[in-house]
Amino acid sequence: MASLRPTFASLVCLAACGNDPAPNTVAFDLDGPLAGDTFWDLPFPSDLRLVDGKPDLTGFPNPRTLPVIEDLLSTARARAGFPVMPIAWFRFTGSGSAGDSLAPEHASTDVLLDDDAPALLIDIDPASPARGTRYPLVAQTMPRDTFTGDGLVALAPRPGIVLEGHTRYAFVLRDSFADAEPPPAFAALAADRTPAG
Repeated sequence: MASLRPTFASLVCLAACGNDPAPNTVAFDLDGPLAGDTFWDLPFPSDLRLVDGKPDLTGFPNPRTLPVIEDLLSTARARAGFPVMPIAWFRFTGSGSAGDSLAPEHASTDVLLDDDAPALLIDIDPASPARGTRYPLVAQTMPRDTFTGDGLVALAPRPGIVLEGHTRYAFVLRDSFADAEPPPAFAALAADRTPAG
């Protein structure tokens, strides 16, 4: 049976700014282990997190090995692609003067849908008749807990929006989303260079 799940390219487009000793950026680690505390060091979902067309959830934080989490992960690993009602996760790194996370503050009531919105969800599939369509988003900065850690922001289609299966979408963060620098690996890819490492 064919998958009804879309694929995603998570894009990070943040302008460089400031000379902070620990600059704020979106985690975009192409080489490190994505497990436990570092699972969110690469945006999720992403085509870079697919193995044989299925979500690679290896290392998803479940420190208490909760059976319900293990069951959900097992089910997700068996399905091709990502959900048609996805949540995208971006972790911001860096710290403020008091060591606080510099993740942008967003409440779940934030609805991002204007042409100049700081974050976008766009149909980017070349074969899609809806290519270029933007979908309204909600965003929320997540509180630290066992599963999320620090600096995590979640984005999702506005409740009630179901995306088309077998279609590629992109979550895009613009420089107005956060006071942050682009991740070095992403900046290299955007400049058509191979990232270091």
